[in-house]
Amino acid sequence: MYIIHEDTLAIVGCGKKTKVIEKNQELVFDCPWRDILNDSCLYYGSSFQGRIEGSKFWLEKGYKVPITICDGKSLLFFPLSQIQEGDCTWISFSNVLKYTGNKYQTKVFFSKENGVSFPISNYVFESQFLKAYRLERILEFCYKN
Repeated sequence: MYIIHEDTLAIVGCGKKTKVIEKNQELVFDCPWRDILNDSCLYYGSSFQGRIEGSKFWLEKGYKVPITICDGKSLLFFPLSQIQEGDCTWISFSNVLKYTGNKYQTKVFFSKENGVSFPISNYVFESQFLKAYRLERILEFCYKN
């Protein structure tokens, strides 16, 4: 079992396996990405589906919504494709330093020197990134008031 934490950068679904990219290493697990996200959400007090429903409520949208894995930590992740897909990739919002790309791929920099390329247009990546930013701001406002 793998629990998402502050050093987790991305969860990459690869069919029945999942690649986890951390700050200092990459790990491969013999389980679908959904198991890792659900186990992590449960560990921090909710379920994956509960987190999805909460995000849909706050964003008033139901398509490729970002989720908070843990309310008390900066563990907000956003998907790069529909979550029904087996090869869905989830990116840690707070660990993205910058990104650049074109209509075929986007390179995400989690540190100054290391970038990881994903087969998704820069437009779609930015749309998902901004949706995660919006959720972060909404939740931050709610926690303060």
